[in-house]
Amino acid sequence: MATYIRSILKWNCHTLFKVNQVTVCETKLFRVYLSSSAEQTAVNRYHLLASMCIERKPVITSDLKPIEAEFSNVLAQIEYENSLLNDHELRHIEDEKRKKRLLDGTATEADLEASASQTAHDFEDLATAEFSKFQPASRTTEADEINDQKSVNRCLQGHLMLLLKRNRESFLLDGFGEWELPFAKHEEGETLRQTAERAVKENLGSGLQLNVLGNAPIGFYGVRYSKKYRKDGIEGAKVFFFRAHYVKGNVICNAADDYRWATRDEMDKMLVSNRKYFKAIKSFTYDDRFTYEPKNNLIVKTVQAAMKSRN
Repeated sequence: MATYIRSILKWNCHTLFKVNQVTVCETKLFRVYLSSSAEQTAVNRYHLLASMCIERKPVITSDLKPIEAEFSNVLAQIEYENSLLNDHELRHIEDEKRKKRLLDGTATEADLEASASQTAHDFEDLATAEFSKFQPASRTTEADEINDQKSVNRCLQGHLMLLLKRNRESFLLDGFGEWELPFAKHEEGETLRQTAERAVKENLGSGLQLNVLGNAPIGFYGVRYSKKYRKDGIEGAKVFFFRAHYVKGNVICNAADDYRWATRDEMDKMLVSNRKYFKAIKSFTYDDRFTYEPKNNLIVKTVQAAMKSRN
């Protein structure tokens, strides 16, 4: 390599006395060669990893926050006041008119026939009695009651993320923490998405059915290993995150020691040992703990003004 560089330098120096333009062009090419070589060397100093963020979407709607409930009531009242009468309400009005004609003695034969059939009020009584027998399903599950964090059938109102726990002796864990998303080292000939999908199979088995979102990474995390874990010139790792939605299936721990389906609050505690890693994950995940700030939120001010104007 050194001989090759010296030969290029000698050739450039020789052409310097002939054509300056050619010399400048060749010098630029030489600089590009050195730059690309340096970049390649820098890349080779890091492990290239792909990680999969597996998310279980909410199964049921979440409870309304106070401001959401107030706004919903305002909209319902506005819709009620501006709406036309439905068939049942029209039927009820007609029943009242028929009843009045029967009392006045001005009822027709058609009124007498209609009065023998079911009225709107009778229908309401039957519907109310039937509705009283209905028992809605519980919004909490058995997994919620026993706090089974390995079950996907818990916290149905929110998002759950799948976290793995690995053996701390692995050098790849330096800079990651006790809990992490499934990841794998990139191998020659595969795309980063294929690496992330392989990470799922290697760590969690092939029983999970996922819907991977896109072919491009949605997040990045870089880490430098401590001196204890640096081997063969490798200084750290560059992790590219992919995101997938859970469809169905069960987790089978292969390379991982343990796993958890964690809420956002639980992730705060489980990833407390590495806030930088958690910050990288938070950048592309949904936080269902969002709360309104009445003093600064324009939507809240609009709702409050609407409710005040109707009082």
